[in-house]
Amino acid sequence: MFATLFLSTFLLAADTETEVREHAFELVAQLGHKSFKFREKASDEIGRIGSAALEPLRKGIVHPDTEIAERCRKLLPHALDCRMREQIEVFLAKPECPLPADLPAIQRWLKVVGTGKESRELYALLVREQRRILVEVEQSPEKAGDRYYAFCADVYSRTRIGTVESRKEIVSYSDLILFLFLGSDPNCRKGSSTSTSTACLQANVFLNSSYTTAMLSGATANDATKKIFLSWLEQERYHQTARRGFQLAASAEMKEAVPVAIRVASDPTALQTVRSYALLGSARLFGPEHIKLLEPLMEDKTPVGRIAANADSLRTEMRDIALGIAIHATGQKAADYGYDRFRDNQFGTTSYYYYAMNDAKREAALKMWSEWVAKQKK
Repeated sequence: MFATLFLSTFLLAADTETEVREHAFELVAQLGHKSFKFREKASDEIGRIGSAALEPLRKGIVHPDTEIAERCRKLLPHALDCRMREQIEVFLAKPECPLPADLPAIQRWLKVVGTGKESRELYALLVREQRRILVEVEQSPEKAGDRYYAFCADVYSRTRIGTVESRKEIVSYSDLILFLFLGSDPNCRKGSSTSTSTACLQANVFLNSSYTTAMLSGATANDATKKIFLSWLEQERYHQTARRGFQLAASAEMKEAVPVAIRVASDPTALQTVRSYALLGSARLFGPEHIKLLEPLMEDKTPVGRIAANADSLRTEMRDIALGIAIHATGQKAADYGYDRFRDNQFGTTSYYYYAMNDAKREAALKMWSEWVAKQKK
């Protein structure tokens, strides 16, 4: 057995995967040998075998010999990494083949980000660097929220030193992609006791990363990166973070964010501040082609906020914001509709203050809009 154990040419002579696996079973048995030297060399040989040792190692974990079980536990992650690298190569090189079985969160990834070449390459980067977190979240969905926020807290803690500029470089590209991908998973939005203010601070670390602008409108921007960002944005329900996200989309001129903004703004379960910021943050992206999407919101009387101006109590409703955006999108002047708090350069502000009006002006503005729409149909 000693000769069999240490004959490194065995793998070269093995004709089938079955032979390699059988050899791995023999090596696992040697992990309990009375000689420390034997045990160490058996461990090294199993490491060289890689993914073919997965089945023997998994069975070895429950071996009654504690030495074998412990060594198998330590060797298993390496074998899993080898298996993952092999599957990633197949995933990238042969997109027409069935999906490799062990790739974590692959079904949700393809559903969210798509099946194209850019999506596959981005997934390969993510799983190579963040596989363990992906596996944990997939295997224990009931703990996904805690794992997600623990990851965010860990990255945030790394950035609390140095200058503002240096902090931007601490967040890696795969950190950012993982933050967005997990943040787009409803399971990751549950089960955390993290306060919203703390979560906002942690989110800003990722959103202020030097990679964020690049993935939306810079060198690394593509269909896959935009999809994963928008998928995250649609799930975000803290108003300050949502506002920042829609502002980023607007700065990158991502017209693809408009339908997302409409869905968030139309969500009756979301806070009115989140709903309003979905529109306010993305206002500059709207064009004439989006009027049909805005029209249902022009009937939404949900209050957003109140202000006092010259002894006149003004309030902003969702319909005021929707109408104001529609006016601007069609090339008209907000002041003509009674939005007299705007100056020409203030459209696109994320403050509801500028959309506030009293009941009389609101009814007049809505009537004026209806008349304008009727004229366009003639």
